[in-house]
Amino acid sequence: MEAFYRALGAKDTTTACGLVAYSGIPLSGDDLVLCRSGFDAVVTQVATSEELGQLRTTTVTGATIDGARAQVRAEDITGVPAAYRQAVSLVLVDGRWFIESPLT
Repeated sequence: MEAFYRALGAKDTTTACGLVAYSGIPLSGDDLVLCRSGFDAVVTQVATSEELGQLRTTTVTGATIDGARAQVRAEDITGVPAAYRQAVSLVLVDGRWFIESPLT
């Protein structure tokens, strides 16, 4: 989670999208390109420099893990701008955690 938000804050959409999965499968091919395109628009046209700075310092203090699934509550994410603060589901794939899309 921290790596995802910090990558967005650094405008590194390649890294951010590399941490996203859809239906338990990490993004690849056209899905990865589409993800990057969407996040590129957010970090260059929507997010303010202050918000990007906050994203670069985001911390996550906890998660509830149930096997290969995890849930991070919005309250466990600090430093993130209010517009980005929401509960997030994660999925474990080949020993690595990915943010489950859609972001919920």
